[in-house]
Amino acid sequence: MTAGGYVAVGARAKEAAVWTSADGAVWRPVRLPSGLRGPLTGVAASGGTVVAVGPGVPPLVSADGGATWTPRDVGEVAPTAVTATPDGFVVAGVTGALDGVVFASADGAAWRRVAVPGLDGPADRRLTALAPFGGGVLGTGSSDDGAAVTPLLWRADVPGRSAAG
Repeated sequence: MTAGGYVAVGARAKEAAVWTSADGAVWRPVRLPSGLRGPLTGVAASGGTVVAVGPGVPPLVSADGGATWTPRDVGEVAPTAVTATPDGFVVAGVTGALDGVVFASADGAAWRRVAVPGLDGPADRRLTALAPFGGGVLGTGSSDDGAAVTPLLWRADVPGRSAAG
């Protein structure tokens, strides 16, 4: 929920899609930048800023409650989860080498990669859900080493706004 209403994400005809609603009853589609293939699978809001993510789609940021959207480059990463924290936003994703990565942003516009001990190595480790927890972020997901898939619980402190630059 944003200061002005609700934002929902998904896909329409295999392209990313966003809808907004002032009351949760009547929804209207929002025009997104062209060429965003794949569904949006996560959305987080803080005040009037909204961040949406999905595999194959760079993080999309709206500074006006979901009315307009701008893609933000975080490199060759498939975003898998997003959350809002008291200090901004955190996005998790997976690289082409199947390492988990985490990015933080105070405002959704400028993103920085955060050190993520335990999310790289010889297995496919990915976080699929994030939530603010204490002074940091808690993530859940899975680790697949080719022989077994095991649950993954991850927690890390994420530097606040003053460290965002």
